[in-house]
Amino acid sequence: MADEIKTPMVFEKDGQVKTNSLIVAEQFGKDHKHVLRDIKTLDCSDKFNRSNFGPVDYIDSKGEERPMVDMTRDGFMFLVMGYRGKKAAQIKEAFIAVFNMYEQIAMGKSLPTVASADMMVQQAFENLCDRLPAIIDERVKKAIGEQTKELNPDYMRRSGNGVFLPTYVWREVWIGKRTEFINYLEQNDWVFRRKPNSKLEPVAGKIRSGYLCQINGQVYFTKLGISAVRAEVDKRVIAPAIAMQNLQRQLFDQ
Repeated sequence: MADEIKTPMVFEKDGQVKTNSLIVAEQFGKDHKHVLRDIKTLDCSDKFNRSNFGPVDYIDSKGEERPMVDMTRDGFMFLVMGYRGKKAAQIKEAFIAVFNMYEQIAMGKSLPTVASADMMVQQAFENLCDRLPAIIDERVKKAIGEQTKELNPDYMRRSGNGVFLPTYVWREVWIGKRTEFINYLEQNDWVFRRKPNSKLEPVAGKIRSGYLCQINGQVYFTKLGISAVRAEVDKRVIAPAIAMQNLQRQLFDQ
């Protein structure tokens, strides 16, 4: 199952469930520059634009800073109203379903019943959510167990109980590219850059929490930090991604 998970359609940021222009471009099969153009030319009020679209930057696979736009559910719906065709309609349905389900998860409410969903798929997802705390607990125990496995020295530097490079943590907790993991850390207040292409630096709050440290200018995760980011990724990325895949599969198979 894990190998099948793709980039999630939505994510949680600043207390809201959002998507972004890169995800929209990927899901609808469009060039990212064309999606950015569509957003720029939307005929909406300045107030709506400010409330539902937020320009941000991301680091591409070459390590270069590129523009991107985060958007709320309302912003997404306004943008894709003009995207036509049967395939586009199916993708819109999938987005709406995932927005709904993710918002329910984020608010800690019971899962909604998707009228068109196969009951076996619905039950499977409910079972997954029931088991998620145990899955996270098992992963945390593995990460901070008393008998630490022998680790590749290229990914680890020992200091006291051991600290770990982001590259090692990426391989342990993330499904996808390293650049996606680094972007996640930047967007969710784990690390930051003082300017484009500069070295990553730890956010002060994560140092105070004992999750990160900095040695000779390099960011390292502690064992506690690994368990924390793993639990966060499981909740914010893995579970919604599985839900999204199940819903997409069901919607596209109809």
